[in-house]
Amino acid sequence: ARAIGDAAHLALARFGPGMALAHAEDAFAMLRGLGDDALLARLAASMASQTLIREWPGAQVRLCEQPFVVDLVAGDDSRVVTGICDLLLRDDDGWHLFDYKTGHAAADPASHLQVACYAAMAAPHLDAPIRSAWLIDIASRARTAVDLSADAWPRIVAAWDARSIASA
Repeated sequence: ARAIGDAAHLALARFGPGMALAHAEDAFAMLRGLGDDALLARLAASMASQTLIREWPGAQVRLCEQPFVVDLVAGDDSRVVTGICDLLLRDDDGWHLFDYKTGHAAADPASHLQVACYAAMAAPHLDAPIRSAWLIDIASRARTAVDLSADAWPRIVAAWDARSIASA
């Protein structure tokens, strides 16, 4: 699963959503015959679709694979958080953040927390506000909005903590 995600991310960063189908298929060439070839075909078709990221063609600025490092402090607890934001697009309204997923992670509270962290880390460095944040399930082309409102953060963290406790 990790190799599939890595291949998809690399191709999307290099060629962008809506790439030529041949580029998308080439991204998974080394993985064919090792697992679910039907999934690889669906992913390639989605990556080549002009509708995967509708905002891509009209974006004024496109930032792919932006790394972030931040020291999060909560009371006496401090943690260094690192990550790579898959895609930031700038239009007349501001910035739009996208995080690609190749499985069912879009429904996972940890994915929402991840994107909210990326937005918090990116916002001070951008020339306009972040207007939206999305989890993109590449295979199904489903978009899940991530709530970036001030009151969303405690709900996201609580859901993630409950998940972490339940899986421990």
